[in-house]
Amino acid sequence: MNFKFDDKDYDSDKLSDNGKLYLGKLQNIGTKEQQLSLEAQDLAILKGKYTELLKAELPKEDKKEEDQKV
Repeated sequence: MNFKFDDKDYDSDKLSDNGKLYLGKLQNIGTKEQQLSLEAQDLAILKGKYTELLKAELPKEDKKEEDQKV
């Protein structure tokens, strides 16, 4: 299998056993980074929605109380 590293193409079949291990680890890390990035985006959306829902549930101040605060 060919892979790109430091802007050069390499054949993974020519790597040592350790090299193959490290390549696999780096590929797994890249996959995890992508997954975490997508999860972070999902969490940001959920956070925004729950913030919006909480704001709608906060008690409303009476007009008289607002006038007294001014």
